[in-house]
Amino acid sequence: MKEPRYQFGCCTWNNMHIYVFGGMNDRFMESALSEGQSKCLNSIERYVVERNEWELIDLKTYQKFPFLSHLVAVHLPWDKDRILIIGGQTYNKKGGAFENLGVVYKFDPNEDKLKACQNLAHADRFLMGMGINDGFEQVATLGEKNIHMFDGKRWKTVSREDGTLL
Repeated sequence: MKEPRYQFGCCTWNNMHIYVFGGMNDRFMESALSEGQSKCLNSIERYVVERNEWELIDLKTYQKFPFLSHLVAVHLPWDKDRILIIGGQTYNKKGGAFENLGVVYKFDPNEDKLKACQNLAHADRFLMGMGINDGFEQVATLGEKNIHMFDGKRWKTVSREDGTLL
């Protein structure tokens, strides 16, 4: 990768690319660029299998990727091959603490465009996610506190603690 990172979101795309979103980098936290912001990265990288190389994505929209880690990325082949990005967590240097976020974005790899979607009702730090294309075209994500499910129209959240629908 162009930027070392951990706790990032990633997914494959059409057996041609691997996309990596956000993550953390301790060296970035110490740089002047991060002053007052985060130790989380706000970049997107793409691995091009055919060329065996990584490239930084220059978004073609006004919407920029947030400083974010502990997120998930899910390829949605049924939604014009877009990638759904959900989560995660950011680190506020001034407050010295992590904050869970419930942000949701759609990334269009064909045009390198990012679009903000409606946030989750319950912010979470995410562990994994997957698209389920079983005729119902759903997304399921496992958060630290909840399980979040998307049926194409709305999100449902179930508590991991007691199984109640939130």
